[in-house]
Amino acid sequence: MSSLILKIIAVVTMAIDHVGFLFFPEEVIFRIIGRISFPLFAFLIAEGFQKTKNVNAYLKRLSIFAVISQIPFFFFEKSAGITDLNLNILFTLALGVIALMISVRIKNWPIKIFNIAIILAVAYLGKFSYGIYGILSIIGSYIFLQNKKAGLIGLSILPFLENVRLFLSNIFFLQFFAIFSLVPIYFYNGKQGPKISRWWFYWFYPAHLAVLVLIFLIIK
Repeated sequence: MSSLILKIIAVVTMAIDHVGFLFFPEEVIFRIIGRISFPLFAFLIAEGFQKTKNVNAYLKRLSIFAVISQIPFFFFEKSAGITDLNLNILFTLALGVIALMISVRIKNWPIKIFNIAIILAVAYLGKFSYGIYGILSIIGSYIFLQNKKAGLIGLSILPFLENVRLFLSNIFFLQFFAIFSLVPIYFYNGKQGPKISRWWFYWFYPAHLAVLVLIFLIIK
């Protein structure tokens, strides 16, 4: 599978998840399908990091769209009855890029681990979507791109560890279904696929949230 196919699967499963979250909260199948989405986004970020010619510009784009997306994300969560202020997934992806920059640029292992631990603490305390699990998924995806076997082991374990954490926190848990995302990831062929504008990937996230909120307000 090319990266374009992975992007399409990621955005479609994300949209299904968000439709279910907002309009059909009792129908668990929407959330199960949605668990496939984030690991694919994490993988695509790792792939983008590996292939980009300018990682600073890559991080800047993610950060700008994270800020743009926060407004529709806030109203999306508010419409779903969530009153806590959380940061949207693009903030998590941007923080994951910073974690990868640290992993690649810092050669001293104690210093590297210390800095990544700080990133993980920021993701947890700052209420980034998917938190520590999200950052580790991006790091695990980068490992997969370097060493397929080691990466598969890590990416297989992470959803179950996150599921245990959610269970112990008395939170409804379905994250182990993220394991199915490894199927398209495993068959990734390292190619981009048909070339289309990268901007649709960035704009889809805030746009689809805004559309869902608008529909919700109309039919409410």
